[in-house]
Amino acid sequence: MERKAMRCRRVAGAAVVLVVVSTSGCVTEWVPRTNAADYSYSTDYCSTESRGQWPVKNEVATRTVYVEKLEKCREDDRSKCDVDGKYNRVQQPEIESYVMDVNESTRRSAYTSCMWYWGWSEQERWLWQRKPDTSH
Repeated sequence: MERKAMRCRRVAGAAVVLVVVSTSGCVTEWVPRTNAADYSYSTDYCSTESRGQWPVKNEVATRTVYVEKLEKCREDDRSKCDVDGKYNRVQQPEIESYVMDVNESTRRSAYTSCMWYWGWSEQERWLWQRKPDTSH
C-alpha cells in the first residue's frame, strides 16, 4: 500500500509541475503583416545581412560577485560568531571573467528591423494562448 501511495504522490507532483510549466511562459514568434515576403527567405536574408554588418565579436569582460566565506573568530570575542560559535559569515568580493559578444544586441536589432522591412512582426504569445491562424 505504501508503494501505491508514493506512486500516486509522484504522479500528482508531476501533474502539478506540468500544469505550472505549461501555463507560465511566453514565446516570441514572427507573424506576417500585409504583403509579407516568404518567412524562410526573409529570415535567411536578414540573418546573413545582420551578421555581415555586426559579426560576432567576443571580448573578455569582468564583473564583481560577492561570495560568502567563513572567517575564524577571534579567541577573545566569540559572542558575535554565528557559525558554531567559531566562525562568522563574511561577504567577500571576487572578480569573475566571462566572454561576451559585444555586437549581439545591435545584430539582433538589425535583424528585427530587416524582418519588419520584409513584412514580419515579432509578437509575444503566452503558452496557453492559441496560435494565431495565419492561413488566410
